[in-house]
Amino acid sequence: MSAGGASTHFHMLNSKSRGLFHKAISMSGCILNPWVIMEKPLNRTKELASIVGCPSENVQAMLKCLRETPADQIVSVVGDFQPWLFNPFSPFGAVIDSWSKDPVLPRHPLELLEKGDLYDIPWISSHTTGEGLYPGFDFYPEKYLKHINDHWDDVVPHILHYDFTVAPSLRKEVNSKIRSEYFGNGPVDRQSYKKLIDMIGDRLFKVDIEKCTRLQAAAMKSPAFHYIFDYRGVHSWTELRSGTKENIGVSHADDSIYVFKTSLDSLSTKSDRHVSKIMVDIFTSFAKTGLPKIDIEWPEISKNKENPMKYLEITSDVQVGESKELGNNKFWDSLPFSENYMLRYKDEL
Repeated sequence: MSAGGASTHFHMLNSKSRGLFHKAISMSGCILNPWVIMEKPLNRTKELASIVGCPSENVQAMLKCLRETPADQIVSVVGDFQPWLFNPFSPFGAVIDSWSKDPVLPRHPLELLEKGDLYDIPWISSHTTGEGLYPGFDFYPEKYLKHINDHWDDVVPHILHYDFTVAPSLRKEVNSKIRSEYFGNGPVDRQSYKKLIDMIGDRLFKVDIEKCTRLQAAAMKSPAFHYIFDYRGVHSWTELRSGTKENIGVSHADDSIYVFKTSLDSLSTKSDRHVSKIMVDIFTSFAKTGLPKIDIEWPEISKNKENPMKYLEITSDVQVGESKELGNNKFWDSLPFSENYMLRYKDEL
């Protein structure tokens, strides 16, 4: 789930992992999400080295020093790369290591997906309707919404992970287009909070999860499935960070509490228990057979990536849905982000 979903997808594209597992599930995360692949890793590593007291001019000396630096010391300075609250939430990520003698990801994952160089096994991908509640539940207090409203140009590139992928000369224009698309001329406040969550969810999760799912399905003989989770039970992960127990949406990771035992009670009502049974049945039957078992027919993702995307919608029960796009794709694809399709495989290390 989340980074775990992206890591699972990473293993499907990593030739070294093939044959070690036979089915895969990526909940709310895939290899093309903007927080997965790290941009300008050498520059950021040099900056980190300087902060922890390692040399940064000679790469070999820098590596030796960093390898000898206690891990907790390195982790403790991650906040230096997060200018506002905990954003961007993933300042360090996977690296395309074509320069390595023993690479793990020698080519851009988009190239691997488009050329079908992947592990052909049954796969489930998914997202929740309120994906943007991570990290958006941190922003629910009025003081943070006001800060975003008043300091939009400063914080939005970090929240949406494009500070390193948009040319400085274009950043202000991109900031303005995003604000106009989701808020028009209105403010960022409690009344427009759902628009903020939609914006974050589309950019950080939904757009690229759909791309991953379409490309993966088209490249495989094995079936690929997708579900959208839209059930808000008694509890949600939003309770832990938003400061409210009100229903403010179905958060990123809310589906996980109905599959695995967590600190949140997801079995206290008949409805919660029913949804948990649906989720556990899906996961266990898929792990055993490669086909998820539910009471209705769950269609596979089309092998033609241009076709509408069919998925299972999980609310208090299940139904099949269909959509041409899941996350305002045309808008986000129109922006000049130097990543994925706009990068076209260039290794900018």
